[in-house]
Amino acid sequence: MGTLLRHIYHLRGPLVSMPVVFAMFCFQWETEEDWLIWPLGGLLVALGVGMRVWAQQHIRFRLRMGRHLATTGPYALVRNP
Repeated sequence: MGTLLRHIYHLRGPLVSMPVVFAMFCFQWETEEDWLIWPLGGLLVALGVGMRVWAQQHIRFRLRMGRHLATTGPYALVRNP
């Protein structure tokens, strides 16, 4: 089970991008107000990416540093064990 999860983790980019690409091009027959939906969706994506970048800066995951308890940035606002 561990190797399966490891493979899924390494393929997380393509696995997430396929539904996103599909969602981008499957709006042909929709009747929503495009002038509201697209900017609102773009804003939500930008906020999500910004929060991820902010969290990554404080957790130092990619820097191969020693593990430590993150208590700054967004981790100062939430309490996780």
